[in-house]
Amino acid sequence: MNKANLKRMLHIDAEMHGLNNLDDEYIFFYDETNNTRKLYVTDDNTLNVPTVSNFVLGGIVCDEKSKPFDILELRQRLKLHKNIEEIKTKNIAKGNFEEAISSKKLNGFLKWLYEHKVYIHYSDTDPIYWSITDIIDSVLVENRDLFPDHFMLKAELNAVLVTHFDYTIYLLGKFNYPDIPPEVLPKFVEKILELVENHDYEGESTEEHFNHMMLKGVIQMAKKQEKMEFIQGQKGKSLIDGFAAFYINRIIRFEKSYHCFDVEPVLIEKIKNSPLIHKEVKDSFSFKDSKDEVGIQVSDVVVGILGKLFTFMRLNSVKDLELFYSSLSEVGKENLRLIGILTDISNTRCKAFLNRLGSIYDRQKELILLQH
Repeated sequence: MNKANLKRMLHIDAEMHGLNNLDDEYIFFYDETNNTRKLYVTDDNTLNVPTVSNFVLGGIVCDEKSKPFDILELRQRLKLHKNIEEIKTKNIAKGNFEEAISSKKLNGFLKWLYEHKVYIHYSDTDPIYWSITDIIDSVLVENRDLFPDHFMLKAELNAVLVTHFDYTIYLLGKFNYPDIPPEVLPKFVEKILELVENHDYEGESTEEHFNHMMLKGVIQMAKKQEKMEFIQGQKGKSLIDGFAAFYINRIIRFEKSYHCFDVEPVLIEKIKNSPLIHKEVKDSFSFKDSKDEVGIQVSDVVVGILGKLFTFMRLNSVKDLELFYSSLSEVGKENLRLIGILTDISNTRCKAFLNRLGSIYDRQKELILLQH
């Protein structure tokens, strides 16, 4: 995609979703969490990583004229030992999500963000959802009248396939997804249809039943296609080849802002050499050592807790999340409330600060935990 097409796509996306204040001048600070670098199916048709957590790129963002951070005040608030050189998630909210969310240090950190009117920003990605929903896109590209329902269809397919996770990965490997040979494409679609038809939807509501039937119909439509554009002709068994596109997207999306990234040697070259990084934005971003930039240190904690939160929500049912919330300590509930408030404040300032690439069913779970 060239620069003109990317800008056109971003403009259409901004209008479609009512994205506001994109041309204001901000300073973005970034860190990342759960970067697997690559996600692929191995020779024995299993994933190359034992667990798949949500990849989160993000941190904090300030209006350009904001005052610099008082690192000493923050360290005193968090009661960090002098031997701790950098502010990191492991010093503030260590352990799994259940442990981290009730941290008193995290409580002090979130209150500090709120009191200093610091916005948060993030791109949250469910790697499995991102990998498998090209199946739906491959059908919709030839049936554009169904596009208004694409989020629902992707969420339905995702719900089916992750329920049968190991078998799904086996199928992706066996059929060399996303480079499925033409002669076996019908068989692949047939296997996916079998999973949809045999999925347990007992007790579903009328709406859920309708969505399920609609997904079934869409997969049946795929049986009539001679080709499926997005799952053929790619790199076989390679689900994700890197996350550089997310960095580039932020730079282009907020081209009038300044972006400060943590040092990532591999990404530096990919981003700087990307044809999408045109001369107007070449001076709008930099890579700094987190030891020298407190904004990156603060961002480490933001993405650290968000990565744990989003992964926890994805892997648990609505019922389990309700039970979890009811059993939380008061500190844990207040921390979730503060995350919800910071999310709303940031979303009001600019909707594009917050981006989630995942099932709409998982996004709806925010209402359970981030209530305030």
